[in-house]
Amino acid sequence: MVTEIPSFLSASVIIPTFVFLVLVWIIIHRALYSSNILKKKRLEISIATAGVLVGWFAIVFVLGNNGFFAETPVNVPTELLIGTDIHVPNILFTFLLIYGIIIIVFFSKTLQPVFDDLPQHWLIGIQTYRIAGYSFLTLYSMGLLPGEFALPSGYGDMIVGFTAPLVAYLFFLKKSYSKMLAIAWNIIGILDLVVAVVIGILAYPIPFQVLSTEVSTELLALFPLVMIPAFAVPLAALLHLASLRVLLKK
Repeated sequence: MVTEIPSFLSASVIIPTFVFLVLVWIIIHRALYSSNILKKKRLEISIATAGVLVGWFAIVFVLGNNGFFAETPVNVPTELLIGTDIHVPNILFTFLLIYGIIIIVFFSKTLQPVFDDLPQHWLIGIQTYRIAGYSFLTLYSMGLLPGEFALPSGYGDMIVGFTAPLVAYLFFLKKSYSKMLAIAWNIIGILDLVVAVVIGILAYPIPFQVLSTEVSTELLALFPLVMIPAFAVPLAALLHLASLRVLLKK
């Protein structure tokens, strides 16, 4: 059983993820101050956004560092149905909680004007962070992640990350095809995240593990790699949705 990822990869996960957090806040902060929202309200939203992002990052950091997400304390009583009880790891419940919160935030009437004021080229360009997907490929080459997960997730992230600046630049130039290109790019970016989450869950070592692989995806629940599924992935998904929301309204 894998207990930790190589120390030299830790910085390549934690630092880019924190930089991602800071850039997201800067984008929201600048958008607020160019919006029609009252000045006092702008400051309140900006401070609240910073607090939520930093708090979220800190909680995942601390809990992950203490092995919380890899634990399986929840016993689902399914013995009568499948002959055994299922022990569900905390990481799965974390997924449900985080994505539930994202849905609430996305449809929040208070935050909808903020999302609408976010410049598209910023929303797109910030996804350059996804180049960090090379970490999955590195871990696969070391035999620590299954190819079924690492290859589509790693290459998918890198493709989205490397093309983000180009798509953002073309949208900034207001090319005639830039809107459709941005929509297609966002959809591809979301599909990449969905594939990563689905395969990550299917190959996770639980009693009802669906995808049998030579090595499992248990590493995703361990620190510091857990910062990606529990923080970076849902935040990236929210940015894609915010971008599509505006693009499809125009």
